Amino acid sequence: MPLPGSRALIFLFLAILAVLTLPSSASAQCGLLKQDFLNISLETGNAFVADYFTNTRSPILGVSGSPINTGLKSVARDSEGRVRIVRSAGKYIVKETDGVATEVERLSIIICDPTTFTLTTLDTANKTATVQPPRGNFQRNIRPEQGKAEAFCARLFVMERRFPRFSVDDLGRQTISGYDTVGIRIHYAPLGATAGESGPFSYNELWCSDVLGVVVQQTNESKSQRGSEFKRESTMQNIERREPELSLFQIPSDYTILQRDASADRRPLPRSIPVPSDAKPQ
Repeated sequence: MPLPGSRALIFLFLAILAVLTLPSSASAQCGLLKQDFLNISLETGNAFVADYFTNTRSPILGVSGSPINTGLKSVARDSEGRVRIVRSAGKYIVKETDGVATEVERLSIIICDPTTFTLTTLDTANKTATVQPPRGNFQRNIRPEQGKAEAFCARLFVMERRFPRFSVDDLGRQTISGYDTVGIRIHYAPLGATAGESGPFSYNELWCSDVLGVVVQQTNESKSQRGSEFKRESTMQNIERREPELSLFQIPSDYTILQRDASADRRPLPRSIPVPSDAKPQ
């Protein structure tokens, strides 16, 4: 039975949002075949650090009209092209062995390292580091030859336009956080619907800077047939063009390292064989 229209739209948008903002099996290779990682170029010689201001409005999450403390928090890229993205997963109550309860913020830190072709995810709550090793046939230099590189924003927008079921609008240029950016709006469902119309809509808006090689601002918004709205906007702020500390891209010494099998995503899971209903215990 198909889902009602409003539930279907919400489900579709959240699925798209997950693909755009979380490392999936496709991005588990650290974006090395695309030369970017989560809308940030892996280019060399263009180091920077920045904070994010993220605002979310969503009755789906029970925080209608007010911001929540989850989402992007900061980003850094060093001169070697390594990228570090910090997200907040919210605040949790942790009870120590002596019974004392404290509130802590759980962070998910993703480190993309194009020099080793690895993707590392740090969980500050349980102090673990999950390392995705490279697949042998993908270990190659992904950076284009000097002078032949296509502008980052143009390359990124071409990737977004390749899906025929999505429509894309050019939004022109504007200055965000002190940087000139070019923007597009990607409409998902229904095609061509835009914010402010009476019907349902769902879109993702990107404002990209070629100077930084990043998407400076990203907005996700949707409205269901019943009028429920979701909106999340993340904007880079406090941008500094400097080399970040090397320790930001290293695993802390007190973390437990979990090595992920490079072939795990491609190896089929074993299928269990059901026991016949008339089988007798051995």
